[in-house]
Amino acid sequence: MSSLGVNTRKLVVAGVVALVLLVPARALADARAEARRHFRAGMDLIARGQPERGIEELKAAYAAKPHPNVLFNIARAELDLGDVDAAIDYFDRYLAADPDDAADVAATLDKLKARRTADLAKKSAPPAAVATKTGPHAPGADELARAAERLNAIAAKLEAAQTPAPPVLVAEGDRPRTRQSSAGGVDVSRDALRGGDVFDEKVVAASRREQSTLTAPSATTIISADDIRLSGAQTIPELLRRVPGVDVAQLNNSDTDVSIRGFNRRLADKVLVLVDGRSQYQDYLGATLWSLFTIDVADIERIEVVRGPGSALYGANAFAGVVNIITKSAQELAGDSVLVSGGTQSIGRAVYQHGARSGRLAFKASAGLDTANKWSRDAADPAQGRGDLVTFGDPDLSRRAMRADAAATWDLARGAALTLSGGVNRYSSEVVPIGALRSFGFDGTAGYLEAAAALGPVKLSAVWNHTDGAAAAEYSPAGGRPFDSAIRMDVVDAEAQGESSFSAAGPNHVIAGASFVVKRLGWNWIAGERASEVHAAAFLQDEWQPAKALRVVASYRADRHPLLADNAQAVGIPQGIVQSPRLAVLYSLTDTQVIRVSAASAFRVPTMLESYISFTPPVPDKSGISIRFQGDAALRPEYVQGAELGYRAGFNDRLSLDGALYVESVTDLIVQGAPPANAHPPGMDFDPASGSFIVETSRFQNDPQAYLARGVELSARASPVDGVDLLANYAYEEITAGGESTDLETPRHKVFLGAQWRTRLGLDLSADFAASASLSGGSATGGTWVERGFAPDGSVQLTPYTLPAYALLNARVGWRATDKVEVGVSGYNLLDDEHREHPFGNLIGRRLVATVQGSF
Repeated sequence: MSSLGVNTRKLVVAGVVALVLLVPARALADARAEARRHFRAGMDLIARGQPERGIEELKAAYAAKPHPNVLFNIARAELDLGDVDAAIDYFDRYLAADPDDAADVAATLDKLKARRTADLAKKSAPPAAVATKTGPHAPGADELARAAERLNAIAAKLEAAQTPAPPVLVAEGDRPRTRQSSAGGVDVSRDALRGGDVFDEKVVAASRREQSTLTAPSATTIISADDIRLSGAQTIPELLRRVPGVDVAQLNNSDTDVSIRGFNRRLADKVLVLVDGRSQYQDYLGATLWSLFTIDVADIERIEVVRGPGSALYGANAFAGVVNIITKSAQELAGDSVLVSGGTQSIGRAVYQHGARSGRLAFKASAGLDTANKWSRDAADPAQGRGDLVTFGDPDLSRRAMRADAAATWDLARGAALTLSGGVNRYSSEVVPIGALRSFGFDGTAGYLEAAAALGPVKLSAVWNHTDGAAAAEYSPAGGRPFDSAIRMDVVDAEAQGESSFSAAGPNHVIAGASFVVKRLGWNWIAGERASEVHAAAFLQDEWQPAKALRVVASYRADRHPLLADNAQAVGIPQGIVQSPRLAVLYSLTDTQVIRVSAASAFRVPTMLESYISFTPPVPDKSGISIRFQGDAALRPEYVQGAELGYRAGFNDRLSLDGALYVESVTDLIVQGAPPANAHPPGMDFDPASGSFIVETSRFQNDPQAYLARGVELSARASPVDGVDLLANYAYEEITAGGESTDLETPRHKVFLGAQWRTRLGLDLSADFAASASLSGGSATGGTWVERGFAPDGSVQLTPYTLPAYALLNARVGWRATDKVEVGVSGYNLLDDEHREHPFGNLIGRRLVATVQGSF
């Protein structure tokens, strides 16, 4: 096999698959893009006085991707044509989607139905007075026609003056909005049809408010619900391979490390992951444990990935970027659905979803089971002679999660709502921790409760995140001392945010907010077994538009960390307050092309593990000796300062381009200190708690080395014909330290290619290809990880592991048998390029999964 792990035969197979997917048969392209094209065409035709043709385009948009606002526009256009029956039918369908303004539309619809009933009654009544009247004064046909015209004109004027009409469609957001007319009620004029595009790509995470991706002040990628479904992905990290600049290192079916723009590591800690605005960061470890989420991939409406320093709005831990996961609303779920899938590695998923709306109350819920075995065993069986003993969990199980999540929203008044939500996950998970430690089993419960209120421009939220569990090394040497761990983590996060607009040398949109966080940890591996912290922060952002083509976004946040305040002199941070600014300037070359220049800083605070840990695991195969892991409460936060030049464009809804050039300076990385040149012999330090001699102490410290990262990210999405959607991106990054180039942890080159084909016959085909490599001296590698291991004398030593480059070909075939039933088969790593993405990870091979989904 070549250095890329892909031989010629496999590349030929990949090429044939790609050619098949590009055949331009009768099909539907990416649903959102296709719907957007038809929607824009329909709105333009209606605005130009051609409602019949416009209605046909809007119907095509709804067929590609249903949205209630399209039904409203069709209904209003039918009313404009005088077809009251058709208008009533489409208004009824609009109401069936439970829009926010259902009461207003229902009142309008009742009046339309009453008027239609009256008209039908008039038409069916015998024209006795006219029929019996004869003689010289009887009106002729021409006179009757003129009278009818006058009556119709009067009726039209009365209807326009008195009848409330359905809501107006606006650009911002996916939900219908209402505009009041001067006469009371809702706007019925043709102007009500003029609005933005409900299928425009929107992003929330870049500025903490919904906006077009063109005006976002950061490099942003969106993974839509269609992308998720067509991919056949079983986990969220699998989807993130589609994003330029994102580095994914899968250790096993449970534990995946994800970073952005380099600096990946075990227990990856530099990306802030949010689910509906709620942090998934496990503060005690400083990591995102994907298998502990209370949602399934099927619950996701879209994923927003914001690349680059993000602390100006999100504070600590948005060091390299933000992944914002937005789940489906009650309206989008609309009823009940069940998904069941199974495949190799004993993969099994079962998900039940429910969504409904009744009056002002919207409710959604999901529950599911997710399980998968390991790709390969982490240690040999005792019968094979190594003598390893299974001390925790099932030696074959990688993850098992039983999840439930629910949310209820009450519309209190126009522009105000209250949401209560909660979720729980009873999990068993495999984790590969830091240092010389290897595969650990983790079994426990994770969950949250949240209350949120939207009061016009003000948003309030309070969330309690909880994690508890037992953990231990999955294998222990025969006769060795086992060690285990018990953890309980509680985090309460309260936040307030407000928005306002004003004019000062141009329009200004201001967002301001504050947060208060209380953390409490119980862990038998930390000093004193109990730690608590109280954090506070405030942020401010102004988006200023001094000219039509120019936008300036200035953001600032201040975070107070208690340990930094306690050690202000040692860490050099007055009052323990870390400041994070961001400045972005966007210039619109045209309505669809934007150049972006930005500069920002971000930081990551020391975790509770890095600050407080103190425990002594035994050295494998060395009876009576241990090593000590020791935290440091006076660590400085990690810093990154970056500058970026970006370009984003969309052409005729057929092609979108995105690019970014960046440079980032990274300092004060928190690492485990290098092992001493000579480990002190046993007997120098006896630990009575473990009854063993300490052969070495490993402490956390700030890396004195400064790093410089430079890179480029390019991506394109094209729909050359209706039916084919093509995706491609490429990322290159070089990290230097002291002027010397390094390939540590992250391959320099990352390529992603994808194709999606949705046929009108209900057949869906998709394939994607991802490769990662560093090229040097004519050879390709997958990067180098420097990891800790045990020397023959029991001391800890650093060992570099250079991994081979790898390539993944994934594909899915699906069939939408009816509007309610869909089946699919997906394959992962179809080329069977067996590889490891981390030296201590599983050997990853081919995977096949079959899925059946039905709604009712």
